[in-house]
Amino acid sequence: MKTFDVGILTRDRKELSRCFYEAMQSPCKKRHYAARLLSQDGDSIGAVNGWYVNTVKNAPISCTDCLREGIESGTRLELCRAFHAEQAVITKAIIEGISVSGSTLYVASAAVKGNDNLYERGKWAIRKTPGFYCTVCARTILAVGIRRVVIALADKDAPNGWRPYSLTTAEAWDSAYRVASGIEDAEGKLING
Repeated sequence: MKTFDVGILTRDRKELSRCFYEAMQSPCKKRHYAARLLSQDGDSIGAVNGWYVNTVKNAPISCTDCLREGIESGTRLELCRAFHAEQAVITKAIIEGISVSGSTLYVASAAVKGNDNLYERGKWAIRKTPGFYCTVCARTILAVGIRRVVIALADKDAPNGWRPYSLTTAEAWDSAYRVASGIEDAEGKLING
């Protein structure tokens, strides 16, 4: 039987709740994600997708015209000039001198119509199945030494219908790879299996 540290669950729930509210502020026209980084020193920082930094002026800039409008999610990522929320928070932490190595990354989404991988609960979007689905972000997370990734997972018995779900970075990479390579769909079902 798996045991849980109540203190960690409470902190995870708090950080994910902050992510949900921050995701609603995303300027991206396609998806609304937020990520928070909690360093080993207790520093907490957040960012949303659709954000990137002008390193000359060190000021956030957002896109006004989406070059990926009408393009299938997860494809042609090179057309987007903004970061995913995970990339944005890692970059922001490095710029602000916050240690990323050994930290915990929290990722959550606000509800967006047409995203079948998420269960919409009010203005929040909850993952139906455990996993992490972006290989670009998973690769970055592994490279900078983040220790674990926490997402919100649907659970009808949990408060507000969701609970924190923790993945090691290896598990995050494995689930992203399995979806990207076509072994599984985003709901964890084997394809042609």
